[in-house]
Amino acid sequence: NTHTHTHTHKVLCLNHNRVECLMRPKHQHQHQSHQHNLPHHTHSHSHSSPPHSPVLHSLQVLHLAYNGISNLLPLQLNRMSSLRALFLQGNELTKVEGLDELDELTELVLDRNKIKTIQNTSLSPLYGLRELHIEENRLKELPDLYPLVLLERVYLGMNRLQDFSELEKLAGLPRLVELSLIGNPVSRRMQHRFLLIHQLPSLQALDGIGVCEEERRAAEMSFRQQQQREEEEEAMEGGGGGGPLVGLGGPPEPSLPLPLMQPTGPLKVKNM
Repeated sequence: NTHTHTHTHKVLCLNHNRVECLMRPKHQHQHQSHQHNLPHHTHSHSHSSPPHSPVLHSLQVLHLAYNGISNLLPLQLNRMSSLRALFLQGNELTKVEGLDELDELTELVLDRNKIKTIQNTSLSPLYGLRELHIEENRLKELPDLYPLVLLERVYLGMNRLQDFSELEKLAGLPRLVELSLIGNPVSRRMQHRFLLIHQLPSLQALDGIGVCEEERRAAEMSFRQQQQREEEEEAMEGGGGGGPLVGLGGPPEPSLPLPLMQPTGPLKVKNM
């Protein structure tokens, strides 16, 4: 009976089990109460709450890694409104759902699942989120992340992202200091560095490699030059208006040698 014995705990670790639900159904409590000839009030707190009322009020950190979970809805996670960190790595998830109302959540870990797509509405209620891990999944496109303006760290390595247009969805994250795209097709030619450095002024580390000021200046200069070339071409053709920065199939080729070292993993950058 998870609820009966953990209602005052702040951290709950249930990794490497076969957890399917965290609150037992009402009829199961009643059946067990009858079996053991216990007073009804012994279980009244467990099943007297309305189906959608908050539970586990003190729980802040929940570990559910490697449980074979394929569906989040039976867990009723949205009733645990005090959760600040949720670890769901190593499960069988194909989609993200049932996380609405987790207003206090600051860290979400979904690594090593089977997630192909994430609906825009799946993460948008998590407006307090600061760290998001979705590595080693099957993502080909990203959801709109612009509502998550407090995001500081995003880890998307080892997915199937290949279009530069997907990277533009990260441009609206004003506090992003660390980003990992290691192992995605879009990161193979390293052109994504200039694009993201240009779009994310707060970025301090990309793919485990720090962003230096020289590289940032070179990125800005390259994009200004490309924008100028595009404007000149449009003027010559008699067109009007400016096109997107990556309208020619991707960001400009770097004019500054990029770091030669290979990233060894996410570089943890402390807040300034």
